Amino acid sequence: SLEIKFKMMKWLVGLDGRINRSGFLLREIIALILIFIFPVLAFSVLPAENDSMLIGLSVVIIGWGGVLAGIAIHISSLVRRFHDRGKSGWMLLLLFVPISNLITWLELLFMGNDQNPNGYGDLPDGVNVGN
Repeated sequence: SLEIKFKMMKWLVGLDGRINRSGFLLREIIALILIFIFPVLAFSVLPAENDSMLIGLSVVIIGWGGVLAGIAIHISSLVRRFHDRGKSGWMLLLLFVPISNLITWLELLFMGNDQNPNGYGDLPDGVNVGN
């Protein structure tokens, strides 16, 4: 149903709530597949020069769609993981600053979560989002 599809999209790309390390890693794996592996697979089936240009254009659009979906999932997982640590999602901008990006990644990957409900939601359970 449409409601289930909406919930799935919100689970993947929503910016509210919190996710713990396991939810973060799951979403990052999905994002990496969409960003790096999906386009390679899509572009590997490009038709030969004499085949339909419409098919080639469709494959390119699907490949880029996968990349954009992966980027959206990646940003969502970063924001929600910062929320889990009790910090603003804007902290993801630290990933663009040399040296601090390494420290920030280590924090996101290895530091535990805020064990109490915080301003961003309840404690997440498993790979679910804590609202």
